[in-house]
This record gives sequence, structure tokens and C-alpha cells, in this order.
Amino acid sequence: MNKRTIIYCSLLVAVLLVAAVAGFLFLSSGNERGMAHVRSEDELSLSFSAVPSDAVMVLEFEDFEKCHETFSRNMMPPAVFTGGSFLPDVIKALPGKLEALSGASAAEELLKSDMAVSLHYSGHNRISPLAVISSPDQELAGMILDAVQAISRDCVAETVGGTVILTDSDVLASSSSRHLSEGVSILDNDDFLEIALASEGGVNLYVCHPNLGKLFSGCFNSRYLGYASFFQTFSYWSSYTVESAGEGFMKISGFDMHNVAEDEYSHVFEGLPSRASSLHSMTPYYASLALSVPASDFESLVRNIDRYRDGQGRLGDVALKRKSLGKAEGVSPDEWIKALSVKEVGVIRFETGGKQEFVNMIRCGNPAAVCDTSVLKKYEYGGFMASLFGSVFSLADEDYCTSLSGWLIIGSENAVKDFLSGRALELDLGRYLSDAGIQDVLPQKSLLNVYVNLAADPQGLSAPFKKSLAGSIASSSSGSTVDAWVYYLASKRKSVKPFVSIRRSDYEIPSVSKFERDTVVEIPKGPWKVKNCGTGRMNLMYQQDNMYICLTEENGKGIWSAPFSTPICGNIGQVDYFENGKLQMIFASGSKLYLIDRLGRMVNPFPVDLGKEILLGPDVYDFNQNRKYNVMVLHSDNTLGLYDLKGRLRDDWVGFKTDETIKSLPEPLEINSSLYWVVTTSMQTVICDFTGRPVADFSGSKKIRPGAEIKPYSGNSVEIETYDGKKWVLDLKNGSFTRK
Repeated sequence: MNKRTIIYCSLLVAVLLVAAVAGFLFLSSGNERGMAHVRSEDELSLSFSAVPSDAVMVLEFEDFEKCHETFSRNMMPPAVFTGGSFLPDVIKALPGKLEALSGASAAEELLKSDMAVSLHYSGHNRISPLAVISSPDQELAGMILDAVQAISRDCVAETVGGTVILTDSDVLASSSSRHLSEGVSILDNDDFLEIALASEGGVNLYVCHPNLGKLFSGCFNSRYLGYASFFQTFSYWSSYTVESAGEGFMKISGFDMHNVAEDEYSHVFEGLPSRASSLHSMTPYYASLALSVPASDFESLVRNIDRYRDGQGRLGDVALKRKSLGKAEGVSPDEWIKALSVKEVGVIRFETGGKQEFVNMIRCGNPAAVCDTSVLKKYEYGGFMASLFGSVFSLADEDYCTSLSGWLIIGSENAVKDFLSGRALELDLGRYLSDAGIQDVLPQKSLLNVYVNLAADPQGLSAPFKKSLAGSIASSSSGSTVDAWVYYLASKRKSVKPFVSIRRSDYEIPSVSKFERDTVVEIPKGPWKVKNCGTGRMNLMYQQDNMYICLTEENGKGIWSAPFSTPICGNIGQVDYFENGKLQMIFASGSKLYLIDRLGRMVNPFPVDLGKEILLGPDVYDFNQNRKYNVMVLHSDNTLGLYDLKGRLRDDWVGFKTDETIKSLPEPLEINSSLYWVVTTSMQTVICDFTGRPVADFSGSKKIRPGAEIKPYSGNSVEIETYDGKKWVLDLKNGSFTRK
């Protein structure tokens, strides 16, 4: 099994990492080492006895039935250890296979057996799972072993007495068997025993923080490994209980167990009550991250943060930074924050101008001390928030600011303008989650909460992980519009308790936004497959960084390279220009079409100038199969052109005109022997006739989502689905809509 087995486990850590990267997440707990026991040692899972003490994490189930239920959820497993391993398949198939081989009574006894799954570092930056099934019945263990071996050849399975050990590592299996035979296990670790005894029965996740460096080295890119030390000293053991879980949701609560000097960490939120956050009402619904601290007393909070920094030996540097900032601006950060009368601070991350950006947010009683309401203004206090609350506030581009609804908004010009134009808050995150029916993912009150939506930026949020994990993590949210992971701290009974809340939804906004967000047109970089008419083989054609155009065999062996000076516009097609069976390559650059033969020589009379810059294309068409080619291109002025090879627009081409960004070249759609074009913009899908005119009025309730499927229906009709989820039959000839 590879590292993909811990995708969800890694995501749990990643939620913590988001804030830790910025040096802000100062997690703490009022619980002391002498925490109250809620069960006896006899009530602990028998399966703990086979778990070696070097575990990074341990997942305890009250019985195998609960484990089976957990791993059988396709939509949302807390199946913290799921992924591309043997484990989910074995656990899901085991009851049925055991019943088939050994009878129903054996399967019933299996469901009652104790169950635990742990993660262990097995060398070479590799993490391996260990699943332990325990019962007093040695004969049952043998039956389970036979069933497991019948299910999976990838699983290393052993039995010791009534215990079955499942893993992918021979070394780990031997270690577990040896521990079990010698009566030595993780239960001999006093700290683990203490926290296990203090945890209710059910589904519990135990995290050994000193061992998290192993998880980091096995999962995260090297540039993030330095943050492992934060988590390794954050607590000794922490325990999380799955309070509720089902299709698309999970809620986890936890507590931490400190095993280092108190001044090594700050009880940053000590003595502060949980408060309601209003940041999410000022956050765009498409945000990928929102971090909020709705503290009641920011002077006390800053003092507590400074106490933590002092314990880490960093307060001196921070004090010097504040002094320097105060001297430059004529007011110290402490005086500045007091003048603002701060109620809440936060950081949000969302897409603006085609990229994800951070924006700092301050809810305050006196925003006019910095900026007038609804006015774009240069921001003069860069670095102030980071010096007070942590370097997470240094991630934003602090160039501009404005004041809206009692909030000071600080970020890049693009980001702040999104708020002023109404684009960012046309639909806020709080209302969006409420409309989707998953508003309970956010806490009603908290000391700190971190919201991460993987579906909003799967590539960016999975970037900290190694390539072998990143792709799986990015794809884990496919099919969802919201894949929200929320970590928050709340004051409970004079202590601070951490929670993780996870919700997933495929909710789509029923109405169309009047603002564009997706304005970036992707230009493919190649390589492009072309047929070599001389050899009959497929070759690859691409452009180097120095603009040279190259042709290679599919195995990478070079054939030729030719000098060129400008970028290719995202595609290379082929035509039989001389109608002799020999193919040439056609591509666009600048405002021109170029044609070269298979030896890399320019073909006369090319290049042909189309008269305006080309952004993307060409797509090549031979409509009548007579080698009278046409090419479709997308111009930089957001227009589409259908040209012949002499660079002339077709006489019948009217063209599609829109203020929305055309995202790609049209897709041809043949219905009842007539050719249509399916055009995708940043906000909708439009079906055009052959001349480029829309075949119907696609405004209002008839708008189709970008990328929506167009299905042939009958005759001249197609089936479509509009933004509101209604299905229609559209007659492409007369433009009429009929409810399906």
C-alpha cells in the first residue's frame, strides 16, 4: 500500500496546517494531565494490545460493525485511513466472505469483535496501516484469516491467539505479532493510556504529536516539513471522538494532553469566552479559506499571544518589528488596534483576477480611523496585523483598503474592488451554506475557526502534499461544490476544546450571478500529436521555452527543430493543403496562421494574417470532405472567427457576440444533419447555428450552466438543463423550449 491510504487523515492535519503555515494557530487546552477517567482498563479495546508504541495515529472502533459501517460509506468516510490500499476493500468484503466460507454465526461474531486501525512509519517516507481485529475466540481468528486471504493478495495477514493482524508491511506485521506475544503494546505508554481512559467509547482518533514528523515526511513536500515541529510540540497526545457521521458529513470533538512545560505553549484563549463570528457574512461564497478570531478582548488576546511568543523566544523580534512599524507610521500597532475598537479579525482566500488571493479583515467599531466607507484607498499600515496576531496576516497583499458594513477590508486592488463592485458579496458564504442546508458545518460560537473548502481550489489546497498524494486529494472533492473542513476552538467548562466539522454538498446556486469570476482562458502548451505522412507513425510536436518548434517520435527521439519567435496559440492541426495525401501542420501565433511541412519548412503563401490577435486555435474543419478547409479561432478581443485558409472570414459567418469571457473554442454539434456550435462562456453555455447566431434566447430562466451536457432528443431537438435544475427540450430550428 502507498501513501494514498491516509488521504483523509492527511486532510485532517492539513486543516491544522493551513493556520500553522502562517504561525497563527496557537491551539491550547485547559485540560491538565490528571484528566478524569470515564472507563476502566478492562473496558479498553482488546485490539490495542497488538498496536506497537510507535504509532502516529490510532483509530479505535467500538466493534468491527462500526468499522465496517464507517468504511462502507462511499460519500464521506471518516475512513481516515482510506485511499488506494487493501484496507477499505477488505473491511467492506470481510463479513460477506466470512459468512460464505464459515457461516452466518461466524460473521455475527466478527461484527462484535474489537477493532482498531493505526498508522506507522515503515521507512523510506512510507506510512503503513495496521488493522487489528480481536476476539477471545482463537478459532474465529483462523476463519477471519482465511477469509481475508481469499479477498486480497496485497494484505499481509497473521493471527496470534484470537487476534488478527492486517497490514501491507511484513516488518510491521512481525512487530505487531512480537508485541502481542510479549505482552508489550501502546498501552504501556502511560500518556496514551491516560488519554484512552479519558475518552468515551465509540469511534476515537488518537494522535501522537511527537511522531507527526513521520507523517509529514511521508506526505508533505520538503518546503512544509519545517512546520512539523509546530505539531510535534503542540501537544503530546490528542484525542478526537467522531460524534456523528453519515453520507456527506462528520463532526469530531477532541481534547489535548500537554506533556511539556506550560510556557512552551500559550493558553492563548485562556479566560476568553466563545463568541459568534460574522466573518462568513463578509466572505464570498466561493472562498477556499476563511479564518476568524471573534475575541471579546483583543488586548488580552495580544498579551496571551505575546506570552506564547516569549516562551518560544520570538517576542524580542516581534517587539522590534512593532517599534519599527510605529516609528514609520507615527502610531504603534498596539495604539492602532485600540483606536479601531476591534471586535473580530480574520483572513479569507478567494479567486480574484484569475488567481487565489488572501484578504485581511477587521470588524471594528471605528473603521473610519483608517478608511472611509465604500472608498478605495491606499493602505498605510502594512505589517501591523501580522505583528500583533501572527504571520497568517502577512499573506495578503496589503496595498489597498476599504470599509464596508463595519469591516475594514485589506488586500490587492483587484480583491478590494471585488467588494466595492458587489461581486464578492453578491452571495456570501454564510447564506450559501444555509441555502445548501449545511450551515451547521460552521460553529455558532468559537474562539477561533478555520474554514477550508477543498472544492473551491483543489489544486492549490493540495499543493503542500507530495505529488503521489496531491492528485488523490485534489480529486477527492470532485463532484462536490462544497467539501468543507472546519477546525474550531470553543470554550467548554472553563477549558478550550477543539472540534473538526466536515460537510460535503453538490448544491448548485439556482440563480445566475451577474458577475464573472472564471475569466481566465487556458491555453494548452502541448505537446500535440500529429501524423507523419512519411512514416505513417504518430509524432509529437511542441514548442520549447526558446520558442523553437520541435518534432519528435512518441518515445521522445528528436526528428527536427525549427526556429520560431512567438508563442503558439494552444493548438496544432493538420491539413492536406496540396491535396496529394501529404499532411502539413497548421497553427496560429500572433495574428497569423502558419503552415509547415513534415520537415519543418514553411509552406507558401503562409503565414496568412487574419488582421487581429489570436488567443486560441485553430480548430480545423473540412465540412464537405473536399479538402476545402476552414479554421475556427478565438481572438484576443473575445470574438470567434471562422476562416478559410486564405485568411478570409466565411461569407455566412455572423459570429457570436458576448460581454462574457469565451472560455474555449466552440464544440461542433451535429443534429439531424445540421451543424451547430456549443459555445462555453464564463457564465453559461450557448448553442449557436452554423453562422454563429444563438438559436434561442438563453437569458433568465433559460440560462444553461457552463459545461452542461447537451443531449440529442429527436428530430431537430436537444435536451438541456438550465441553472434552476429544470430540464427542457429545445428545438434548434425555431428556438422554442418545451418542459420535459
